[in-house]
Amino acid sequence: MTINDLYYKNKYIIELKANKFKDNLVKNGGDKYIIVVYSPDCEACKQNKDLLIEHSIIYNSFKFYALNCFNIKEGNDNICVNLNITSYPTILYKTTGDKLHKFKHQINEKTLEQFFNFN
Repeated sequence: MTINDLYYKNKYIIELKANKFKDNLVKNGGDKYIIVVYSPDCEACKQNKDLLIEHSIIYNSFKFYALNCFNIKEGNDNICVNLNITSYPTILYKTTGDKLHKFKHQINEKTLEQFFNFN
């Protein structure tokens, strides 16, 4: 974790590193979780940061994680390639089972509210 990470030292959204990626998710395998995949230079990522932190506090039945795809030193870029991340921000989520799904809507207050109220 570096100060360039958008969620650096945030207690509601935990930054993931490649070497701990699977450990964190397997350890919390039974839990519902959200992974915010981002680039630290992405303006939309910066604009959605506060909204996502707010939702991580309100919807605490989900565990929230962040993955900086440009943290090459930690090897996060390889995970992003394996996850087929093509744009930022991307939200991945797991509600049941072991499969990760991509949030296919524009990230805004309305679409997030609908998602969390449904799940």
